[in-house]
Amino acid sequence: MRENVEPELTLEQLRTLLPRVEMDFDTPEGAILCLEDACRRQNIESACVCKNFMIEGTLKLLDLDPNLARDPEFRKKNALLLERTYRRRQPRSPGPTSRAWKVFSLTASFTPTAS
Repeated sequence: MRENVEPELTLEQLRTLLPRVEMDFDTPEGAILCLEDACRRQNIESACVCKNFMIEGTLKLLDLDPNLARDPEFRKKNALLLERTYRRRQPRSPGPTSRAWKVFSLTASFTPTAS
């Protein structure tokens, strides 16, 4: 075993080394912070604004059949279907027993937010 090895950094130490990220859509990290916030607030409208169903759907189509991903009308329909499915999976009435939202209420974001 090597000697003079520094112990692993703690999560708090790692957070201080990372640049601060604003909760906005200028960076992918900022967009994820917005999505996490919307889910913690159990706000389906805000969560849908944070997600890009067109890109998500196109990536899924590329995995399924690249020819389908080239059709703009099919991509639009697929994005609408993904959004409807996402909305349908979220509970109608927010609250502490809402299982779909519970995941975000129990997690802490690793991304350091700007103060």
